[in-house]
Amino acid sequence: MGNGRSPETGLMIRLAGMGFALYSYYQIVQTYLQGGEDAPSTLFLILSGVLLVGGAIAVGIMAYRLYKQDKAAQEEAARIAAQQITAEEEEENDGNTED
Repeated sequence: MGNGRSPETGLMIRLAGMGFALYSYYQIVQTYLQGGEDAPSTLFLILSGVLLVGGAIAVGIMAYRLYKQDKAAQEEAARIAAQQITAEEEEENDGNTED
C-alpha cells in the first residue's frame, strides 16, 4: 500500500477499465448483428471477444486480488499503529508511577 489511496480507489479504477473493455465488445457485437458494409467479420468478432472479454476477466481477477491485498495491508498498518499507541501509553504510565 503506502501510496496514500484507499483500496476502494484502485478497485474502482480497475472496474472502470473492465467496464470499458466489455462496452467496447458490446459495440462490436451490435455492429456485427446490424450487418451491412461496415460490419466486422466473424473472425474479428471472435478475436475481439477473446481479447476484450478475456482482458476484462483478467482485470477483474487482478482487481479482486489487489483489493484484498491492499485491504489486508491497510488493516495490518492500522493494527501496528494501534500497538504503537498502546506501547507509548504504557511507557507514559510506567514513567508516571516511578515519580
